[in-house]
Amino acid sequence: MKCEVISIGDELLIGQTINTNASWIGEELNNLGFNIAHGAVISDNKEDIISALNIASSRSD
Repeated sequence: MKCEVISIGDELLIGQTINTNASWIGEELNNLGFNIAHGAVISDNKEDIISALNIASSRSD
């Protein structure tokens, strides 16, 4: 099954926080047999989040 990992947070985009959650989630999904096709880091802006979810849902199973 093809999926995408989306991380949300301005602190990730500006380098204030290292995105270790995405690495862990990716590893766990891979261990469960998922194919992680894409990954994205999105701002806290509502419109950006909605857009990212729409894009991810169109290219994931």
